[in-house]
Amino acid sequence: MKIACISFTKRGREVGDRLVKLSCKTNEYSITHYINAEIHGGIKSIIPYLLKEYEGLIFVSATGIAVRLMKPYIIDKTKDPAVVVVDDGAKFAISLLSGHIGGANRLAQWVGSVLKAIPVITTASDNRGIESIDIFAMKNNYHIENIEA
Repeated sequence: MKIACISFTKRGREVGDRLVKLSCKTNEYSITHYINAEIHGGIKSIIPYLLKEYEGLIFVSATGIAVRLMKPYIIDKTKDPAVVVVDDGAKFAISLLSGHIGGANRLAQWVGSVLKAIPVITTASDNRGIESIDIFAMKNNYHIENIEA
């Protein structure tokens, strides 16, 4: 899974750099790090590009920053990328968007494990230890006709 990691602060940059190094060791994710200060026009200017090129985004930032940057691009849970937010102290890895189908829950768990952060997963099925219907369908190559039902 190709992931773009986005950071805004010096501490965030350090966390992002750690994620890139750790992803190379585990070969589970391919992570590219984008640093706000190094991008002409800032991260906001390249969000459309990132959404085309990557299957998931890790924001090393406040959750509000990620929400505001993603807001114009959120479509629905079958099309949205995995979005995980990590605080710049690397204490929490929050599955923010597309937890099941997009893989944000798995990504948050991986980030939590490699950074020794607490993964924050809020989907009811995961918290109850029940496989969600959308994950079951994906594993078995089923198509859900009405995903909103």
